[in-house]
Amino acid sequence: MRHSKNIAPAASLGRPMSSLLDNYYRDAVWRGNRLMLCGRCVATVVPDVTWPKMWRVKLPNGHVTDMVNKARAKDAALTLGAAALRES
Repeated sequence: MRHSKNIAPAASLGRPMSSLLDNYYRDAVWRGNRLMLCGRCVATVVPDVTWPKMWRVKLPNGHVTDMVNKARAKDAALTLGAAALRES
């Protein structure tokens, strides 16, 4: 039986934000092109409209990044998602 890359349990909603950030990289889970934490979408990786095989990160506040390849976009989504949670 093969498991997906990230099989860590999602953090509970009742935990304080500092506790969520302590385990952010363990608890953040990819659901398709959406990065989820506690059932909440932290960031989305979307294909660029003009350039094939290029992607952008879209944050819940509407901010969209420059285009990069998909691997770099997913890495950026993790970093930007953590930064957005720290600000909220």
